[in-house]
Amino acid sequence: MLGNRPFPWQERLGSAFMAGEIPVGLDIPTGLGKTKIIAIWLTALASGAAVPRRLIYVVDRRAVVDQATAEAEDTAAIFRNEFGADITISTLRGQHVDSGEWREDPSRPAIVVGTVDMIGSRLLFEGYGISRRMRPLHAGLLGVDSLVVLDEAHLVPPFQALMETISVDPTLAGRQPLPVPRLRLMSLSATQSPGAEATFRIGEDDRRHPEVERRLGAAKLLSVSDVQASKTKGERQELDPAVLAEALAGQATAIADGLDGPARILVYCDGRAVAERVADHLSERQPILFTGARRVHERQRAADELRSAGFMAGAEPPEATRFLIATSAGEVGVDLDADHAIMDLVPWERMVQRLGRVNRRGRGSALVRVVDPGLANSPSGARLDSVRRLLRRLPPTGGAVQAGPGALGELAAREPDLVREATTPEPLRPALSRPLVDAWALTGLPQHTGRPEVDPWLRGWVEVEPQTRIVWREHLPRRAADPAVQVAEVEAFFAHARPHLSEMLETETYRATDWLYARAKAFRGSDTGAEREKRDKQEIVFLLDPDGGLHARLTLGTLALWAGRKIDRQAQRERDAFEHALAGRTLVVDAALGGLDAAGLLKNDQNEAPSVADGAGGWPEVGFTIQQSRPGDQYAGAAYRFVTRFSAEGDPETLLDIFLQRERQDTDIDAPSRAARDVPLAEHASAVEAEVRRIAGRLGLEPRWVELLAAAARLHDHGKAAPVWQEAMNAPRAGRPYAKTRGGGNPTALGRYRHEFGSLFAAQSDPAVQAMNPDDRDLLLHLIAAHHGNARPTIWVENCPEGPPTAMAAAGLEVALRFARLQTRWGPWGLAWWESLLRAADQTVSKEAG
Repeated sequence: MLGNRPFPWQERLGSAFMAGEIPVGLDIPTGLGKTKIIAIWLTALASGAAVPRRLIYVVDRRAVVDQATAEAEDTAAIFRNEFGADITISTLRGQHVDSGEWREDPSRPAIVVGTVDMIGSRLLFEGYGISRRMRPLHAGLLGVDSLVVLDEAHLVPPFQALMETISVDPTLAGRQPLPVPRLRLMSLSATQSPGAEATFRIGEDDRRHPEVERRLGAAKLLSVSDVQASKTKGERQELDPAVLAEALAGQATAIADGLDGPARILVYCDGRAVAERVADHLSERQPILFTGARRVHERQRAADELRSAGFMAGAEPPEATRFLIATSAGEVGVDLDADHAIMDLVPWERMVQRLGRVNRRGRGSALVRVVDPGLANSPSGARLDSVRRLLRRLPPTGGAVQAGPGALGELAAREPDLVREATTPEPLRPALSRPLVDAWALTGLPQHTGRPEVDPWLRGWVEVEPQTRIVWREHLPRRAADPAVQVAEVEAFFAHARPHLSEMLETETYRATDWLYARAKAFRGSDTGAEREKRDKQEIVFLLDPDGGLHARLTLGTLALWAGRKIDRQAQRERDAFEHALAGRTLVVDAALGGLDAAGLLKNDQNEAPSVADGAGGWPEVGFTIQQSRPGDQYAGAAYRFVTRFSAEGDPETLLDIFLQRERQDTDIDAPSRAARDVPLAEHASAVEAEVRRIAGRLGLEPRWVELLAAAARLHDHGKAAPVWQEAMNAPRAGRPYAKTRGGGNPTALGRYRHEFGSLFAAQSDPAVQAMNPDDRDLLLHLIAAHHGNARPTIWVENCPEGPPTAMAAAGLEVALRFARLQTRWGPWGLAWWESLLRAADQTVSKEAG
């Protein structure tokens, strides 16, 4: 059904999955089909085996598209055609970043491909780029009924340890078991490292398989060249990138000139500075430069370029010799295959990864040249010396050594101590505790002293350069004249036109800083007088917090001033504060600044404005469009309207209208409750009840839970019957109450009234609810209060017509106490999963009404 007959190890793993047994680790050499795990899982799931219904495939790199995404799409297509399988695929990176389909129906099988940071932050209720209201939904679906497959686990041991703790630590589970499976973890590796007895490995039956035998014995003839590419600084050696780049380029040229026909030659460099210099040396041969710091939108184009040049596994070979120059971005997460390779010396686990990208199928004989820069006295000198010793102990052959997968595996078995010495040590990492997770789960609180940043739990305590994300936009929330734009306006604008991953370029903060000042000076140009004064007053940069809040906004004049060499003390303090704040935040800049080349790389001298998501035509994946308009224009359905200019009388003259794709709308935005028609409250409640029953049925929940969810669905929007809500939403007089209205009305007229809070009072007086046991009643009431992401632990109680303010304050306190009780009963992820069932049903029905 899936093409080639499975390898023996794949058949054995498939039998284990069918029995509901999932190994905790898988150590399989590169090129032997690890990503077929997706097909194995889906086969078991379709056969009714006791495996989780969501597969979360985690990779460590953000570059291009990886084998896992392609494998998921191909496998899902086969299952849809053969069995009519209902399965969704989402990738939390790249051009197809988070389609949202995986979280629309908790009962629907789904494959989610994402990075360590994207998956890890969401799992810990701190999702990067996600509003606080949506974070419980993501956490609940990732943390329950999911199989997390961590590819190249050896690269991120802190994340592996985090996932192991979440999957097995009883203190992180609730006191009552969930009716669906907890999160399961399976770690993948191709390092063939010793130890880990519980790890699933290839067996003798695999080694006798003709194709496996050929791939394990793939000829990779490795030799080492020494070059003095170091310079002394004090008592330590530092790399001289110019010398190393010249040596790498020379080796690449020598191999190419010695071949009889076209070939794919891969050059690995341990740093962008070296890679760019190698590209300059080989510029006449039109090399492909592949680094991680490029805008996501351009990465798909890079994948197409790699495929056309023959570097993607399975692609047609090139008609002429092609060169690919890659940094660590090309070591994992990208299914590269080359005929020959040149590389500098790096720690052992990375050497193994690099060697796995050469002659993967064992056809022909690959030449591998390792350039040793001779950094014996550098901080990593001892580790690199161990790498040299390991390379010398590979089997000799014809003046070189054999570095195929089989030889590497045998070496690892013979020299376990030396392999450990040559491998980058695991970073120290903090322990995960229940109080920490409980604090992260308080997503309704913007600030909490017990809620630290999650990075150390994902990657450990490591010294890494702070990162900044840059987004280019044509339309920004600014006005050329009074009244001044309020912070709330800016935040509402970006809440609706939220920066999307496909728009982002992530780079070191110091690079972003230098680039911004360089572009500000260039953009300001040589204008003088009134024209310069006008441009200097224009706000050109908006700095956003991870949760979407506005941290700072700057004019062109301020940036140009800060870019100068001589500034006063006050300006110096302001500049220092801004530069410090750049780390970990998103910089939204005017597209007119330029500074991005056609490959999606930062360029200080690039003056042309890049293509942008909010420009003409837009990018479908971002889920929004922005149009300029005037008050009289008939742009029905705009989710948000920002006034760019007022008349002298204070009336709007020009606007920016933001339109959201209905399928991309989330309940994290307090947008009008809009629909294509006026939907009566009873009709909406009935539809949501039917949908949640369908979800619960597919999950196989017991009747007790089905009826609880049905009652919550029937009562969840009863608070909309309040006159204040009906009036604010411009509901027709006849036929009230309504749940959705055409045009949506004016949410500000609600006066902070939350209909979820109002719904609690109708639910508490409902006979079916009163007949429930206290624990189940708690859960039902919480699901109602939390179905828009609130009640974790607090909810607004203002303007509620159900009683005096003192009584409402007491009822609001009970909402928080109820959350605490349920968090103890079901656990952080369990409670979030329960919430996802009603939220998914409500969103599905609401979208259908649109």
